[in-house]
Amino acid sequence: MLSSIRKFSKSIYAKIFLIIIAIPFVFWGMGPVFNSGSKNVIVEIGNDKISIQEFGAFININTPINAQLDKDLIDRLFTAFISEKVIEKEIESFDIKLSNESLKKIIINTNEFKKENKFSRTEYEKYLIKNNSSAVLYESNVAKSYKRKQLLDLISGGIKPSLSMVNLKYNEINQKRSVDLIKLNNFLNNKIKITDEEIKKYYEFNKQKYKIIKKTIKFNKINPKNLIGSDGFDSLFFEKIDEIEDLVVGGGNVVDISKKYNLNNPEEKIFSQSNFQEKDNYGEDFPNELVDIIFKIDESQTTILEERDNEYFIIELIKTDEIINTSNDPIIREDILTVLEKQNKIKTLSDIATRVNNKTFLKKDFYDFSKKENSEINNLTFGSLNDDKKLNKDFVAQIYKLPESSMMVITNQNLTENYLVYIKSIKNSYIKKDDENYDKYLNLAKVKLTSSIYNTYDLYLKNKYKIDINYKALKSINNYTE
Repeated sequence: MLSSIRKFSKSIYAKIFLIIIAIPFVFWGMGPVFNSGSKNVIVEIGNDKISIQEFGAFININTPINAQLDKDLIDRLFTAFISEKVIEKEIESFDIKLSNESLKKIIINTNEFKKENKFSRTEYEKYLIKNNSSAVLYESNVAKSYKRKQLLDLISGGIKPSLSMVNLKYNEINQKRSVDLIKLNNFLNNKIKITDEEIKKYYEFNKQKYKIIKKTIKFNKINPKNLIGSDGFDSLFFEKIDEIEDLVVGGGNVVDISKKYNLNNPEEKIFSQSNFQEKDNYGEDFPNELVDIIFKIDESQTTILEERDNEYFIIELIKTDEIINTSNDPIIREDILTVLEKQNKIKTLSDIATRVNNKTFLKKDFYDFSKKENSEINNLTFGSLNDDKKLNKDFVAQIYKLPESSMMVITNQNLTENYLVYIKSIKNSYIKKDDENYDKYLNLAKVKLTSSIYNTYDLYLKNKYKIDINYKALKSINNYTE
């Protein structure tokens, strides 16, 4: 039935199906996309030539189900693909292996596959089905993962940070800081003086932003009760739905279809959409999720049939109106004021920050600013990087990046909290080996040191392996996804 096909097309399995079918077509059915003799090679790493088919298989496995396969995603996947190939070459060069017996032990000791503390083949099979995988693919990924871990352990294993390195990490988190802080909100509000002329000028330059699109529709709900007089979604109900769908595709309108199937008279609703107003909540009688669909109705096919929450909706677009109100409209005026106020705040804060960064706004200027603007100075002390009792943790994190006797402007994304901060003093903290928290900071220092080693290793790999990308092939792949 059409309803079955319709349900499948909206399901996760259909998306999987499309990926499985579409991607091989792109990579195996592209034809002669290169002018050179290496038309099937997408990248050369060292002496290895890697085929476009291999990258296609990688995309099949690693593309998220709901992801839009576009140029950005292809580029990210390609970067990951090259990284994986380089790691594979390193694993091979170090002769790192994982025996079948070791792989078996890993799998049978995985908690997810246990039942009553024993390995269960049934649980293993369930896991594979749930994750849309096969035993061969899963076990291959496990082997790759463990070989990768062995490689990284080989590179960073055995490192032990010195006491001074542990103390650097400890002090980074636990040093004491005393700061003077000026709240800038009142200062910023006093600086904002927006004229009617500025409002009109902004409106004229951004008139299209304030366009309101109104859609008038007629719609009717269909459920088993009003269509066939029963509460069940049986074959008769779906036969009728298929008939209605055929009428919709054939150009039928909601009034005629409602009469034909003895439904109630259609309701009429008006929906509005704009870039500066929040979406309305249309309540229970019309699902909000369908509103976006209404604004995408093709003018050549004005009647559609949609299903939501076990009800079907016949929707007919009656008319579309575009309205552009004047800058005197209260909602538009409020939006413009909000935008201009934010722009004013950004400019003022940027001017102060620029002076601070250029060392033309110094400690003396900080205290003179307080007197001139009648802005109170708040003295705050912080016991650690995690001390967020007095300020938001994001602000504290910014304060802990500054050296002593320095200054900065800190603000949040919405510009609702704005401060000028002067770092008065920093008292360093130290930890001894016999401290009960020493191991915690030893591990944190080890993570930092390991990260530094990996960064160095990354640079080493870039020099070790020459990577030659066939950009023509990559461009052709991106073209096929558009």
